[in-house]
Amino acid sequence: INDLLTLASTDARFQPEPALTAIEPALTEVLDFVRPLASEKSVLIEIEEIKADWTVWAAGDVLKTIFINLVGNAVKFTPQGGNVRIGIDVDPASITFQVVDTGIGIPEEEMDNLWGEFFRASNARQAGIQGTGLGLAIVKRLVENAGGQIRVESKEGVGTRFSVRLQRKQE
Repeated sequence: INDLLTLASTDARFQPEPALTAIEPALTEVLDFVRPLASEKSVLIEIEEIKADWTVWAAGDVLKTIFINLVGNAVKFTPQGGNVRIGIDVDPASITFQVVDTGIGIPEEEMDNLWGEFFRASNARQAGIQGTGLGLAIVKRLVENAGGQIRVESKEGVGTRFSVRLQRKQE
């Protein structure tokens, strides 16, 4: 139900007003939330240094929702003993976040469906990994509503890399 409500709220008409939002507090809150599951699965989470003054043009709750879906999925779809890395590239106009995992990956023939509502990859269903199939549809809408871009690279059985580029100031 929460995912459905969040999906409905991704309509730009219902979005909070964007503002310069600090990355570090949003990501710290998300990491505090996902670390217990990562610890339970012995999944190592590595993160590059984030400077306190790094901000992006997005509402704070939007940033947290993007992070919780991408980092949460990375942990959820990474088997016991794997790792998740959060990288950050900064330039004067934007900040790009990468969430890279050593998870189950996405079958190549299913990549075109990845952003669709209720889509769940066949290997995730076969592995019995729970989910609604709404998280990535939510993330894509939020990123695009904030004027950003999202990309994905994945290889089944090897892992996945999501890259999200957000502006550092209002365009």
